[in-house]
Amino acid sequence: MLLYLCHDALPLEGAVNESAEPPARQKMHSSPLRVTPGFSLRHGVLPITVRVDPDAVQAIREVGKVLRENTDEAYWDGVTKIYVVLLVDIGQPGPEGAVAAASSLLQRRGWTASIDRRPETVWMESPKWPDNGLMVRGAESFASRSSLDPSAQEQKKAIADAMAQTGSTGIVILEAERIDW
Repeated sequence: MLLYLCHDALPLEGAVNESAEPPARQKMHSSPLRVTPGFSLRHGVLPITVRVDPDAVQAIREVGKVLRENTDEAYWDGVTKIYVVLLVDIGQPGPEGAVAAASSLLQRRGWTASIDRRPETVWMESPKWPDNGLMVRGAESFASRSSLDPSAQEQKKAIADAMAQTGSTGIVILEAERIDW
């Protein structure tokens, strides 16, 4: 894919204006810029969308029974990030709690805990998928938070319904995202 950038309209970092005339009076000229897969211009020039690796999501699904799966997105600085959010029943968590049990199951699959804030959350990363991250949240602690956000209310209802339907105390929310691109 070729893009044509007007040099005077888009000063690049470190570019030097060698003309005596101010940029507004210079003749506008353009030259091709080859964009290859994986290359992106940031800060609004070329918006990009990043997604979590599908193989990582498949591996995450294997820690328990997936009750619900959804995607969520966030936009910042020309980048749209697509998150995969899973509501998973890992079975009976034991005395350490659902978050600790889920992180243990994930560690057996190669994920490592980078930030451990048990019993509420654990942030995990995997050397197998280095550009992806995973937040493990306890469904009970998420459901008990107060929020006026309508989407949060819908999420809480889905969690409460899943908990009532299964009768399980081993339900966790697994949020996978692409962290580097």
